[in-house]
Amino acid sequence: AIEYAVDDATVSFNPRFLLDPLKALTKDKVTFEFRDDMSPGVFRTDGPKEGDHLSFLCVVMPIRTDLLHTPFVPRKRHVRPAE
Repeated sequence: AIEYAVDDATVSFNPRFLLDPLKALTKDKVTFEFRDDMSPGVFRTDGPKEGDHLSFLCVVMPIRTDLLHTPFVPRKRHVRPAE
């Protein structure tokens, strides 16, 4: 089950970077936290027993999707005339 602690948000991550830490985990309960669309996401788990100190931490960076919607405009090349 997924539990949300705040309002909906839109953040993009490379799926491979999300799956790699999840494949390495053996715990059933994982916390994934992020602050906004440009802040890193953080995977966390508790220690061996519920309430123990942190036993797993992984930071993943989001992808800037605002650049994907901007049309590509090639730069003009400035060529000096031959002397």
